[in-house]
Amino acid sequence: MSYVVVAVGLAVLVGIHELVVWFAKRTIRRPWAVLVGPIIGYAVLVGFALVLFAGYGLRGGALEYIVDETLPGSDAAGKLEAGDRILAADHVAVSPTGTSLVSRVEAAGGKPVVLTIERAGERRDITVQPKQSQVAGRIVWMLGIRNRVNEVPVHDSGAAVKAAALYPIHQARNVAVALREIIAGKEEADIAGPMRIVEEFKRAPAGLRSGFEMLLLLGFYAWLALCVLDLVRLVVLARQPPARSSAS
Repeated sequence: MSYVVVAVGLAVLVGIHELVVWFAKRTIRRPWAVLVGPIIGYAVLVGFALVLFAGYGLRGGALEYIVDETLPGSDAAGKLEAGDRILAADHVAVSPTGTSLVSRVEAAGGKPVVLTIERAGERRDITVQPKQSQVAGRIVWMLGIRNRVNEVPVHDSGAAVKAAALYPIHQARNVAVALREIIAGKEEADIAGPMRIVEEFKRAPAGLRSGFEMLLLLGFYAWLALCVLDLVRLVVLARQPPARSSAS
């Protein structure tokens, strides 16, 4: 699905751009008419960003614990499920940036821990008995789960519109900064960038969200390429002698 979104999105971006440029050249009949293309491409790119930010939220929210799997033989097996959001332990809110889940389990000292979780939009309390284990020569209490840290998306319509409208500008600024670092001799600099796109493709799960995220990364560079193409067209058209109308 991700690759379909990217392919269709890029085709839409290039197709609309070329159609607008062709129409502008025929109707306006001035060399600068081709500069309508970058404006339209910018608008299409903003539209893609708005779909992503408004539909799936903005990055930069709070961090939370998500259950990846439960370990066989643990008390958590059969009680917790992959995808459960762990909100609190013994009614104390836990997060990777605040009170950690590990600290609350250790504070219980082996007693059952009441986990407040969210599953399919519903909150519930589940009591889990930790199991004693030895790690690096010391005794610890384990819940019997593997979890990951997830970033909670921020859903704000106004912020989504603003972020979408400024997305191409921010990306262009990132490219300019990276180019400056490369010129300064910082070889590790990535132009916002090709290496990042490769990494995103490698780790991106299938789905619409990852598809739109990759589309924005690739779409920005496609838009830059189209801008350069339009500048070349402008130079070529400007150097051509004006067409003379034939007298009847």
